[in-house]
Amino acid sequence: LVLDDGKDELNIPWHVLPRKAAKVVPSTTTIGPDASLPARWPQAIALDNQGAGIAQNDAYALIAQSPDIPSGPQGGQEPTPDIRAVGINTFPVPAGFCSGSASFIWTFAINTWERQEHLLPVSHQVWLDTNQDDEADYVVLNRDASGPSTISDGRQLSWVLNLKTNTLSAFFFAEHSMNTGNTVLYICGEQIGMNASNLLATNVDMAVVAQDFYYGGEGDEIDGLTVTPLGERFFGTPADLAGNEENPNGLPIYDFGPFPGNTPELGLMLVTNGDRGTGARGGATKDTEALLFGMPGAIIVSP
Repeated sequence: LVLDDGKDELNIPWHVLPRKAAKVVPSTTTIGPDASLPARWPQAIALDNQGAGIAQNDAYALIAQSPDIPSGPQGGQEPTPDIRAVGINTFPVPAGFCSGSASFIWTFAINTWERQEHLLPVSHQVWLDTNQDDEADYVVLNRDASGPSTISDGRQLSWVLNLKTNTLSAFFFAEHSMNTGNTVLYICGEQIGMNASNLLATNVDMAVVAQDFYYGGEGDEIDGLTVTPLGERFFGTPADLAGNEENPNGLPIYDFGPFPGNTPELGLMLVTNGDRGTGARGGATKDTEALLFGMPGAIIVSP
């Protein structure tokens, strides 16, 4: 950039790292029963990717929303990580994947009102009370690969802290595609004392916190949730979409009905910039990187 006041020129280096972005537009944001289909058959919502980049779509049961709260002042070193929506999903895995026994992967997807250029400054935390005695037993959180209290590496892992034994474990990297409000944390069932044998037998009380890790400021919190691994009501199997591609059956949604003891679900959250590995970590526009689908009458917060 060259700034010229007619007397002197000032040259300022300007560097941009562009990336293609998906822009997924759904045919509807309402989940409704289709009387022509048997129970549990999918409702298909059309998806139209009007962007230039590939939409890497992952669906999560939408269990909570939070309103937009004021941000910290510019330059005040008081950022306020602000949760917009929380989704979960469960994937059974065979013996040999997590451990020697059949198990499951539990995912926690958090979308925030403001984007994070890098995940390091924000600590997303999922507090789990697995025996429902009003005391958290585990906390799932993203922190540096070098350890939960340091930042020397830069890569972010999905850590699980056992609050009873004060021990840590990490099986997966945290999912965050840079400059996004979407973060997904992955854990194995064994990390919270569960596997396939008690997969559908345990209601778990849950709270979600977004904390400013770098400056130590306060963030946002959602508590009072109860969930069960593999007990999600809504399940989606979306297809990935290339840029400027439309799929009339892009998001099939299954409704398995409410699970006993769980907090009533609000609908489904579609993350459109999921991680497919090296070379497949695309971007999405801010307003479409996390799409929320609600049941009739549900109030869905918009970006």
